[in-house]
Amino acid sequence: MKKILFSILALAALTACQSGKTTVNGKILGYAGEYTEFFIANDQGGFDEYPAEVAEDGTFTLKLDMKEDWLDAPFFVDKFMFRTCIERGKTYNATFDITVPEREDEFHFTGEGEAENEFCRFYFNHFFGAWQFIDEIGTPTGFRDYTTIVNAQADRCRELLKATGNQKVIDYYTPLIDNKQKEYSYYYPFIALARDGQVTEDVDYTAFVATNSPDAMQLEDQQSVFNAVAAYAAGLKNLPLVPAVELAGSTFQDASRNNFFMTSLLQNYLSLGNTKDAKEAYALYTARCQDPQYIGQIADLYEATVTLAPGSEAPEIEMEDPSGAKVLLSSLRGQVLYIDFWATWCGPCQGEIPHMAKLAEKYAGNKKIRFVSISLDEDKEAWKKQIDEEKPAWAQYVLTEKGQEDVAQRYKISAIPRFILLDKDGKILALNAERPSSAGVTELIENAIE
Repeated sequence: MKKILFSILALAALTACQSGKTTVNGKILGYAGEYTEFFIANDQGGFDEYPAEVAEDGTFTLKLDMKEDWLDAPFFVDKFMFRTCIERGKTYNATFDITVPEREDEFHFTGEGEAENEFCRFYFNHFFGAWQFIDEIGTPTGFRDYTTIVNAQADRCRELLKATGNQKVIDYYTPLIDNKQKEYSYYYPFIALARDGQVTEDVDYTAFVATNSPDAMQLEDQQSVFNAVAAYAAGLKNLPLVPAVELAGSTFQDASRNNFFMTSLLQNYLSLGNTKDAKEAYALYTARCQDPQYIGQIADLYEATVTLAPGSEAPEIEMEDPSGAKVLLSSLRGQVLYIDFWATWCGPCQGEIPHMAKLAEKYAGNKKIRFVSISLDEDKEAWKKQIDEEKPAWAQYVLTEKGQEDVAQRYKISAIPRFILLDKDGKILALNAERPSSAGVTELIENAIE
């Protein structure tokens, strides 16, 4: 009888162990009531939210019934996004520090998951993000020096990953590090082009292009890599677009890859609302690209972007105010409008809100300008909840269903936050304006209202 009872207890223990019950015990340093949650991609192409109830002292215990591991688990605290690694069935103890502005590597795990999260802390904050990584390393004058730094950083990631001793995590992140290392190699000529204003011949980069083939990567990985390069290059200030398209179109021996790279570059550039040199670059592109389907995609975007050039009338948008009354964008004319397109689920959007508040306060007595936030939230209750809690001192609207369609079709907004500046007559001054956190935003506004 005892033997049977022992077997039943053992089975029950095994079942409990495999149930996926996971506990995260956390402490948030500097906590002041911010909304806190894990934000995990699901297999329907969306995201699932797992909010944490945090005590006044910043402590919380989050119990999760996980169906699978979260090897890349973004943990949001207001404008901070800490990239963590959480496996099901484990108990974690972690500290997150939000007292240091813009430092999302200020978190530490002790006990279970310590090594895995030390790796994530370094990888996501010092290698994964192109803008941050390249800002940290500067712009070396030659491709050889540049790749030496890239390779050293990749090797450091591999060292930390190996130190986890966790084969599941190692297998997940190794190809990501490998692809990121390959990706960064192709950034160099565009960085140099934006820096020098012209294409600078670099024999080491030429040799790299001649000998390095992306064939070792899966097609999906290739496309991901070169979309990332194109997105970065398109966002560089002072990038001469025509030579940039020429660079993208001569990167490979294979014409189909060059077609893809040129298309992605021009698509990203136009999607940001940029029009400088667009006519000349589009003419070069249509002469060089050998894929009619790609050309058709760019033709539609080019036409839409040209209609949104500075001086053009801003397309109409239908939205609602907090009371539910319908409002048209055109009804706000009479003042310069600085418009923030955002959503409650967007971490970077949340990060700009305190800066937007400072701008609104700075110009509170100025009758020439008005600050407006337009939410893309489909969940209007989430939008209402946030503005009710934060009570922003500037105008708040949410897009109607028709407004959502109009923004997608007429403004070609593919990513948020997006800031737009309109003059008092509703004409476009900047379709991709400086963010509130940018050093140049005050000059932009002053020039608009003078």
